[in-house]
Amino acid sequence: MIIFRIIKINNLINLISLKKSCFVNMEFCIVSLEKKSKIEFIEYWSSVCDKYSYSPSDEDYYWPNIRIGDNKLEDLNAKNITCLLFWKNGGLNRWEKRKPIAEKAITHINTINAFRKKDSVSWKDFLDFYNDPIKDCTTGRIYGIFIAHIARPLEFPILDQHVLRAQIFITEKRKIIEKTSDEIINKGTFSDFLDLCYKPYIQFFNSIMEDIDISFRQIDRAIWMFGKYLKNKLKLRFLIE
Repeated sequence: MIIFRIIKINNLINLISLKKSCFVNMEFCIVSLEKKSKIEFIEYWSSVCDKYSYSPSDEDYYWPNIRIGDNKLEDLNAKNITCLLFWKNGGLNRWEKRKPIAEKAITHINTINAFRKKDSVSWKDFLDFYNDPIKDCTTGRIYGIFIAHIARPLEFPILDQHVLRAQIFITEKRKIIEKTSDEIINKGTFSDFLDLCYKPYIQFFNSIMEDIDISFRQIDRAIWMFGKYLKNKLKLRFLIE
């Protein structure tokens, strides 16, 4: 497995200005809800995630296909895109519904790779890329963001209901929103979604990543596991006992 140490986030700083004042009171917790440092939070929840039976695995589907070489992003091929979207889908369940997204994305592979090769990207570049080709591939917001992640995994973190729930809990005085998909992700216009949901999440993710020497994927796994635990504390209790 490739453990990619972050190319320090100059491009991310250019992409979205990081307002540190927004994140000075973050509360990182373990199961006891005892406050911990960022690194303790990441190490704890990523270790819990290691116990969680997620299929397809990172080792089989994510790392071999995200195509991160020696400090650079390599071109994607049709198999890479299909495998990554299959991984995101969680395997065969509902794959027939999501498979057309992969098939459509493959038709835009040259545009995806051209965006991937840019030395840096601005927020306008991201919006242009979202308008063409992402909107031609899917109208779903979560899968649209995932295609952006496939193209530039270091700048555009994966978004879903669980990581958003974790972010809200950590940054908004332990507020828990169980149905983040209905209440935030799919609510309002697409512009509202980007400005009020995804852009703040990128800032949150970067604020964690900027001063700790750890894989971006380990950070993502920790945030995801914590958000999933907040929603399903009883069902997932066996992971932390």
